[in-house]
Amino acid sequence: MVWRKKDSISLKKSMSEDFIKYAVEGIQRESGDPDDWDSPFLIKAFLHKINLTTDWKYCSGTYEKLKSRFDSFYIDNSFNPHIRMPNYGKRMIKRMQDFDIYLFTDSSNFAAPSILEIHPSENTSSKQYRELLHSLEEALGILNVSSVEYAIDLCCHDRGSVQRLFRKLTRYIHIPYSREASHYGQGIDLGNEVKMNTVIRMGDVKMYERGADGKKGKSGWNIDDCDRIRLELSASRKIFRKHGIKTVYDLLEDAQFQKINGGIYKFKCFEGSRKLPQCYNAYISSDAKGNKNCLQYEINYFRHTVPNLNQYLKDVKAFDSLKEALSNAMIKFDTEWHN
Repeated sequence: MVWRKKDSISLKKSMSEDFIKYAVEGIQRESGDPDDWDSPFLIKAFLHKINLTTDWKYCSGTYEKLKSRFDSFYIDNSFNPHIRMPNYGKRMIKRMQDFDIYLFTDSSNFAAPSILEIHPSENTSSKQYRELLHSLEEALGILNVSSVEYAIDLCCHDRGSVQRLFRKLTRYIHIPYSREASHYGQGIDLGNEVKMNTVIRMGDVKMYERGADGKKGKSGWNIDDCDRIRLELSASRKIFRKHGIKTVYDLLEDAQFQKINGGIYKFKCFEGSRKLPQCYNAYISSDAKGNKNCLQYEINYFRHTVPNLNQYLKDVKAFDSLKEALSNAMIKFDTEWHN
């Protein structure tokens, strides 16, 4: 009877690993051939939104300097400081081919003189981003880096591949030092009964289903338009201080994608405790909306009843190919950023 039980557990573990590998294989290959296992996964690492603050020493005439470099911005009359950026009274926008630049001015409460929020278009290259940052630095002198979104896109074959992989990542992804997790999305648009994409926040990391920028609606993406999963770290000054990044000059010298992100994305399951669900068991905890099968929810649920819970979190080998691919994508970005 004992050997039968062991065989049953071994079979369940093996099946769990196979399901993970099947989900990971839903990521496209760079060659475009899903059966070309020698081709790397199509995973793109890049910098998304960047927030920069002007320095008090060089803040005089900020808009005039920007205007001389990029031509006129227009005033956004719909801007409501109570919704976002409460310390700034005005938002001005410049739309360009490869970027949108938001300028927040009229600061109060001892906030920085102004904030520049940079939004790249979907296909903006590292070279184009560097050129813009160089141009801003030349126009405004010292610019301090307030926050940067380090993004990684896992490009999938189709909608089904996106959803399978997202479910597996939700169940196994572990963000060190993150004590909270929350689901967003999954809503139904009552106007046309369309299911929208799902977003999970875990500390400074956001993971979400998404499609092309041009297909985004007011509530996100229609799930039928989702073709990738994005992992996104919102790196703040606290993180940058640890890595010696303060100004745009520092960021241009080295964005440190791999150093900053390399230790974040772990894939874990519980092992070694009878109190904790194993990799083949259903997870029991949920959020207020009933979302389940999230490792972070389980960690939070059992943290106060299982002493030293972290010792029972073990690496899931079935994700090794994805871990290597993520690391390679980060290293590739760092190489391109310098070149």
